Amino acid sequence: MDEAFKVLQKKEVYEFLEGSGVQELVQYKGSWYGLPYHSASELYDICRSFGYTGELGGSRWTYIEALIQFAIEQERCSELLSYLLSVEQFTNLNGLSSMDEIDSVHQKIVIAALEKLNLMIRLTRKKIVCNNSRFYIVEGKYAVQY
Repeated sequence: MDEAFKVLQKKEVYEFLEGSGVQELVQYKGSWYGLPYHSASELYDICRSFGYTGELGGSRWTYIEALIQFAIEQERCSELLSYLLSVEQFTNLNGLSSMDEIDSVHQKIVIAALEKLNLMIRLTRKKIVCNNSRFYIVEGKYAVQY
């Protein structure tokens, strides 16, 4: 079980990952970009593609809640985050003129998204990091020491 990823079990995290709220993470050429908005049917498909067969319905964030819990149990949290943050999910970047621009903006969005997620979980004294496309929960560093 991916016990360390339990720090992500927060409604605020679920809503962020499914695309709710303010998603202005990166500004590029006068436009703001953030995580993609996922409809309930898209979230349903994601859950099924990861093998989750439980009941689904209600608010979109509950799909992410079920998916994260399932990924923790199946030790697939890094894989889930890789999928949710993969460039293929960011159809909102299709309007950019080149793949170099898409890759650059995507990378900036992922970095900003991780920073925002780390703010959401900072009271746990943990943080999420990415290394070679793998995600890990590690001890966080804080400016104030007691």
